[in-house]
Amino acid sequence: MKDVTVSGKSISDALQSALQTLNTSEDKVNVEVIEEPKKGFLGLIGSKPATIRVTLIEETEAPIAPSEVEEVIPPQSTVSDEHESADPIDAASAYIKRIIEAMDIAIDIKATQLDSRNYHVQLSGDKIGIIIGKRGQTLNALQYLANIVANQHADHSIRIVLDAEDYRKKREEALILLAQRNADRATKIHKRVKLDPMPSFERKIIHATLQKNSRVDTVSEGVEPHRYIVIQPK
Repeated sequence: MKDVTVSGKSISDALQSALQTLNTSEDKVNVEVIEEPKKGFLGLIGSKPATIRVTLIEETEAPIAPSEVEEVIPPQSTVSDEHESADPIDAASAYIKRIIEAMDIAIDIKATQLDSRNYHVQLSGDKIGIIIGKRGQTLNALQYLANIVANQHADHSIRIVLDAEDYRKKREEALILLAQRNADRATKIHKRVKLDPMPSFERKIIHATLQKNSRVDTVSEGVEPHRYIVIQPK
């Protein structure tokens, strides 16, 4: 079963029922609200439940962990006496291109300088889902390695954000929704809600989204790379 349509007194109730039916967690589904709940006369007569459609997010091929990518082409191999003066972004782009082409995937790379320290590198091409990986894990691993290579060639610290078909924007929107839903859940059940581990730049989105929420607090717990956010009612 890949999707289910359920009803409940609230969207949160319906979502929890759907997650139990699909035997999955909230961060692994897409939620479509078909009908908002409506209160009837005196809260009883003519009331209508919430109806939602919950669909499992299709997983791409297994993501490549940072350690596995490093085994393909070690970052240290990009540095040699004759290439020490290479442009940092060119070096990082060439390195990432080599890794992806080793996966038998054709890729185009476009780098944009945002300021003296920050760069945005966009990947495009076929089989982009494989490059992104499950919840962006492969893309995050490639970004980690790109930053290592770039800073080996730079005379000051620089930061690369590696993107693929605007995945970062879509992921940010999904994280904002995830934060809001789980804040509502924590408030309703009066208990701490633990999210799945995610990288620091994604945790910052959760923290920022709920920073002005007067009903909950957020805190990061655990040890990298398994550090996670807990949303707790005030």
